[in-house]
Amino acid sequence: MTREAPDAFCPACDTRAATTLHYPEGVMHLCNTCGLQWAHRLDTALVNENDSHYYTGLADHALTYGPFLDFARSAAALHGAGSLRILDVGCGAGDFMRFALATGHDVQGIEPDTTARGLMGETIAARVRFCRVEETDYPDASFDVVTFWDSFEHIEAGFDLLEAVRRWLKPEGTVFLRVNNTRDVLNIASGILLRTLPRQGHGFQKRCFNFPSHVWNFNEKAMRLLTERHGWRIMAHRATDTPAERLFTSPVLRLLANGIYAVHRCMGGGKIGEYHIAPASIAAASGTRPFHR
Repeated sequence: MTREAPDAFCPACDTRAATTLHYPEGVMHLCNTCGLQWAHRLDTALVNENDSHYYTGLADHALTYGPFLDFARSAAALHGAGSLRILDVGCGAGDFMRFALATGHDVQGIEPDTTARGLMGETIAARVRFCRVEETDYPDASFDVVTFWDSFEHIEAGFDLLEAVRRWLKPEGTVFLRVNNTRDVLNIASGILLRTLPRQGHGFQKRCFNFPSHVWNFNEKAMRLLTERHGWRIMAHRATDTPAERLFTSPVLRLLANGIYAVHRCMGGGKIGEYHIAPASIAAASGTRPFHR
């Protein structure tokens, strides 16, 4: 189930020092140098996968959802306080689009799953193209910001996809990525289990990674290497967590999650990484800025 994989090149740092885990749905690689985790799914891997939990929706809470408010502050720091033209890739039930519209922005969406249409409402659905990114096109310099809210880690060729996105950005446009992060308690526990109890660690790592739904699990170092390799640069970054109230209804589980989040803050980590990136030439001219909470 677990073996050293000298033939598995890390796409971030080029090392062969990766551990490979084999599952019925495909193969996962864990880089022992930069910490990147990536996977390759079989064509049949998602046949029985149920991703309906991604569409639970925030309903009336979208306007007060902490990660959206934090994004608005950071986007204003990068682009100014005016109205932005935004494209949300993998927009799901349309929660972020609803927030963006309510806060004065012009927003469009792309969503490959047509079942999400019924959860959006007519106002949002009218702004969404139900297709894959590579199946559509926009005029050059159409958007100030392109966002991937919890969608980028699902896309095997995500960094190649950014090439299309680059053309859609205005000259000083940015891309926002909200993705999984490996610097958290669960990933640390998984690493310990893989070394000490490999059989148990094998299953725990799959759940921690969320395979086969996800195909990437990043950290800041690996993301920096990957973005620079593809001609992008990180403008702002933070490690954070999804609010416990979004994940759990049980008060006990919320309390437990918030306790883990306190540990993450002490170690400078979190289960989520958020990045504002820009084409390298623009980023070099602007410099890196702090992520505003």
